[in-house]
Amino acid sequence: MKALVLFFSILFFAVSCQKETLKENELTGTTWEIWQYKESTTANPIPLNDTLVFLSDGNYTYNNHEQFYLLNDSGNFKKISLYGTKFGDISGNVSRDFNTYGEIIAKEFFEINSTSNQASYVLWMRRVD
Repeated sequence: MKALVLFFSILFFAVSCQKETLKENELTGTTWEIWQYKESTTANPIPLNDTLVFLSDGNYTYNNHEQFYLLNDSGNFKKISLYGTKFGDISGNVSRDFNTYGEIIAKEFFEINSTSNQASYVLWMRRVD
């Protein structure tokens, strides 16, 4: 009996000491940066250092300005919609496990609710926390 109690005590301690892993669909409490981008019509990426801090479900700051975001399932992808960016309100499909790896590499984001000449941007993002 003592051995069983000791086993569960060690197991509880080991589990409680592990770093909390993020859920695939949860950005709350994470900080990301857009470290480069390019417009769909240009060839070379442009360096950028914009910071996104995800405060709660639906709220984030973009370079210290509070904004709104959505993260939804979209088939085999996750759809991220970011409002109030330097690119306007944009949305793009990223891999379902982007949060696990902490990066979004060269994914196209489109302006939300634009006219027929919809602009798009290719973004490179990484988690920095």
